[in-house]
Amino acid sequence: MIKTRGKTLFLIRHAKSSWKERGVRDHERPLAGRGRRQLEVMRAVVRASGALDGPVFCSTATRARQTLNGLLGEMAARIAFDPDLYTFDYRDLLDWLGQRDEDRMTLVGHNPAFEDLVDHLLPAGPGHLPTCSFLHIELSVENWQDLADKPGRLLRFATPKTVVG
Repeated sequence: MIKTRGKTLFLIRHAKSSWKERGVRDHERPLAGRGRRQLEVMRAVVRASGALDGPVFCSTATRARQTLNGLLGEMAARIAFDPDLYTFDYRDLLDWLGQRDEDRMTLVGHNPAFEDLVDHLLPAGPGHLPTCSFLHIELSVENWQDLADKPGRLLRFATPKTVVG
């Protein structure tokens, strides 16, 4: 078996969604104006990190899809929309990751699943992940199935507020 250097995981929490429209199912909630402004701020950070250069897996929720589209703009990427990423439980994400074989990937999804996943992966994480948060995590595992507690190192954490200053 060939040894790898580990795994790389980029996480992007969806931008701020709208609660204006009554009767809209959670899965169908779109981005709010604030969410679209967050994307303008975060676009350069996410692109410069290389997070969109490899495989990108996105929740099927409208707000997650709109977040990814807003970050991509005209940029091309290898994208897969996966209904299993529309989850709020980090254990679902661990199970999903355990079925992957990519060395690096980007996930676009939701809290509290992302916050809890980060707590599971990092010895000391940022805690709260505001909307449109971006994380670059290096994992010292050979296989995604080996995501025992705290195998990661945070290389970058950015939010719209930290980018703007």
